[in-house]
Amino acid sequence: MDNPSLPDVNLTEVKEKIKKEVVNQLQLSNPEHADTPPSNEVKLKDEVLCASKIVVKPSTLHRYGVFATEDISKHDIIEQAIYVRTSYRLRDLMYQEILNTCYQLPCNCDECKWRGNYLTLCAGYIQAYNCSKTEKDADVGFSWFTQDGVVEVRAIKDIKKGKEILVWYGSSSDFSRVNKPS
Repeated sequence: MDNPSLPDVNLTEVKEKIKKEVVNQLQLSNPEHADTPPSNEVKLKDEVLCASKIVVKPSTLHRYGVFATEDISKHDIIEQAIYVRTSYRLRDLMYQEILNTCYQLPCNCDECKWRGNYLTLCAGYIQAYNCSKTEKDADVGFSWFTQDGVVEVRAIKDIKKGKEILVWYGSSSDFSRVNKPS
């Protein structure tokens, strides 16, 4: 018996379906996870600082990167971006594509240690920061404010105009967009 021919697959459509599936699974409330309040309890900031000293453009490290458009001083806030916690956890991943799109919400509770951290969808330029080869080579750090639903990107050293701004994803990171050490 001949196998019926398979239809052509449009990868762009598949990616869009996966993204829609992630968005449909968004969930802010989980009473068992104390670090992220239910959606009706999220305290919104009066304003969120948008990026003004950075631009996204092609990178030699990986596709696109974030670059300084002017000198940035150590401790400066580069941007604040809103995020939404999904119902997906790191250990629930079925598609590498989701991991390439989502950041892990840092948490050290026993549940997250066992089941994996929740994944987030972030606004702003967060998705475009490439990884430094070592932790000491990172230019910025992320601070997660779960009560506000905001992630803050802050310079941890002086950054010169034109430099690609790098973040350290961590030594155990398995992001395919990571610029892994050789």
